[in-house]
Amino acid sequence: MELIKPYVPAREYFVEISAVKRIRDGLDYTMNFGEPVQVVSDPGHGKTTALYYLAKELGGVYCLAGQAHKTVPDMYRMLLAAFEIYHDCTYTRDLYNVLVRKLARTDWDRQHNPRRLLIVDEIQTLEATAQRELQNLQETCDLALIMSGNGSRLAKSKVDQSAWKQVDERLGMKIQLPKLDRRDCDVIGAAYGVEGMDAYEAIGNFGMRTTARHLGRLLREAKMLTTGTGGIRLQHIKTVMKAKPDQADLRLLRPEAA
Repeated sequence: MELIKPYVPAREYFVEISAVKRIRDGLDYTMNFGEPVQVVSDPGHGKTTALYYLAKELGGVYCLAGQAHKTVPDMYRMLLAAFEIYHDCTYTRDLYNVLVRKLARTDWDRQHNPRRLLIVDEIQTLEATAQRELQNLQETCDLALIMSGNGSRLAKSKVDQSAWKQVDERLGMKIQLPKLDRRDCDVIGAAYGVEGMDAYEAIGNFGMRTTARHLGRLLREAKMLTTGTGGIRLQHIKTVMKAKPDQADLRLLRPEAA
């Protein structure tokens, strides 16, 4: 099964904003205690970027769930592909057994190695029963598990409702990611090479009223206007916004009215 690769900015633009620090808290928890952690945020808060790069940093496995993975057997196939486990199985039980044989933590592992880290992003794409079976696998293999998404879910039947209840009861921690604050905007701006107090003031006002995704896109495009000869100044930011119909309101760069 082919895995979905997320779109994330270059590694040099991945910085320690508040959302990243909260995710690190969840990672420490699941690595130490072996309980699954749910990370929830609205789109654009930096969740996917943080999870992708933190998985790499910690030697974990990152999966981006899509419609092709929403059922239990397809979720198992996604995990087999992500862990690079070869198999020629067709039936759901056989897929599960292969995963358990390869991923189960032995007594020697418990004494000498940290838990394997598995991050499943856009978890809301998976059906209720698939999420429940993901947690069953996590418990059986003693994995560190992050389940991340926007928090939405659809219960189509009593079976789904029962599965959702089991999923919620097994969560060790639930993290709601914060919006950008001014310090976050400053850190992001520094990574992109913003210069000038007026420019930092503007991106702070913009970032706190939009999202990390919008701010990153604005700064990437503003950086192109510098032609590599200097930092991003306020005029570069204004030029980008004037050229984009969805961001043409320059009032986003000013402080909100009290």
